[in-house]
Amino acid sequence: MDLRLDGVGNQLFVALQGYGVYAALAPHRWGPAPGECRRFQCAAAAPGSLLSVLGGRVVAARAGSLEFPVLAATDTETQIQVPFTIPGGSVSVALDTGQGSYRLALPSRMYRPPSSSTAMAPRWY
Repeated sequence: MDLRLDGVGNQLFVALQGYGVYAALAPHRWGPAPGECRRFQCAAAAPGSLLSVLGGRVVAARAGSLEFPVLAATDTETQIQVPFTIPGGSVSVALDTGQGSYRLALPSRMYRPPSSSTAMAPRWY
């Protein structure tokens, strides 16, 4: 009866009369790609942030000698964490799957906690 993509184009919904609504990964998303990428532009990843990699199981992820922990993985989606020591700018991340290796350019942004001079001092009452 109806066929639609979700707002970001990752999930495909199909409504079948008498059977209900089914959801699956959109066909153009087969093959690992960060879920944070929209229209071929990836949002900058902050140190420690989580990335959803849609389209496959990632066994290992790394940028040079920097390992990205794989937190959870299924055949269609993987959750990885951006290392806290990632440099600012853009890094080339290698995603290793059981069926091959993929590279992607991941923009990253530095996060600097507030300095002690700008941090709020405790108040005593």
